[in-house]
Amino acid sequence: MERVLGEVTGDQAFAKTFFNQYIHRHDLVDYKDLLAQAGLLLREAYPGKAWIGSLSLSYAREKTRVTSPTLIGTPIYQSGVDRGDVIHQIDSEAILSEEDLDRIIENHAPGDTVTIKLISRGVDKTAQLIFRVHPGLEVVPFEHADREVTEDIEAFRRQWLETRVPGNGEDLRRYCHTCKRAYPFAQEYCRYDGDPLQLTSKQ
Repeated sequence: MERVLGEVTGDQAFAKTFFNQYIHRHDLVDYKDLLAQAGLLLREAYPGKAWIGSLSLSYAREKTRVTSPTLIGTPIYQSGVDRGDVIHQIDSEAILSEEDLDRIIENHAPGDTVTIKLISRGVDKTAQLIFRVHPGLEVVPFEHADREVTEDIEAFRRQWLETRVPGNGEDLRRYCHTCKRAYPFAQEYCRYDGDPLQLTSKQ
């Protein structure tokens, strides 16, 4: 596979380095630097937004019950909350709807610590919840992030499209999520509503 990667990229040294770091040693791939070569910026999708992890709740008879396991490593999991628990309060506020939970999260910042009052396996408990920054990421073209698109980036894009897409990239499309129209890949904004075009047709 290392030899094949070298043949595809035309760079055996790159293939050797890639396999040594990311296959044999299991280092994490630096996607930010790799994407930057194509003029794509990997960045936080929700900078500064507090996050507790995915939490599935049911709201009935003024009881808020956790209906599925909390995910390992998330703040809500680390607080000790799990499936079957009944949450009475978070930060001294009752949680009777999804809107209540969203409001509490919106009112806090990463690093804030609040108290959760709950019933776990029939026992009243108090736990500490520490908000973390939302881990969501997004990829945007440099053009949409006020970053310079250098000649090297433009050359990289042309080479990539010409060598890997049938028809030299003519079949690639960008999409407007508002009017659902498709445009050639080189088009950046919708002609009808002016919205930035996206790489996928789904919202």
